[in-house]
Amino acid sequence: MYKIISKLSVLMLLAIVIVACGKEERDSEAPTMEIMKPLEGDTFTFGQPVLFTGQFFDNETLKDCEIVLTYNGAEKSAVLKGLESPWEAVNRGDAILFTAEELTSAMREDLQLFGEAVPICLSGSYTITFITSDLAGNKTEESVDINIALD
Repeated sequence: MYKIISKLSVLMLLAIVIVACGKEERDSEAPTMEIMKPLEGDTFTFGQPVLFTGQFFDNETLKDCEIVLTYNGAEKSAVLKGLESPWEAVNRGDAILFTAEELTSAMREDLQLFGEAVPICLSGSYTITFITSDLAGNKTEESVDINIALD
């Protein structure tokens, strides 16, 4: 009887060790970011670049930051001047993707968003959305509203 209890105790202890060692803690903490440029409510005119500077942090490893531009509405004066389309970056529906290495650069220097200065387009309110991901798939989203003015 003693041998059976001893063997069962050893097996239970072994099972506990296997289960405890088999559990790997998954990263569940989302990355954080601080967008320093552009600021909420900044106004840009045609030909002016929209510069981006930010700080990005994660408890493990950053993966990337997706940046999306959406159009919120035109000023009536823009429509009257024959401007009918928002910034083409909105129409393409493309997101800009900065890798973790590029995000490190964004902490030190200004990066130009959308690869071009503000083109001739509908003025009004635009939202730039930053979606930062880490390697575990955790995401954080922040938005900044900017304005495009005729002059």
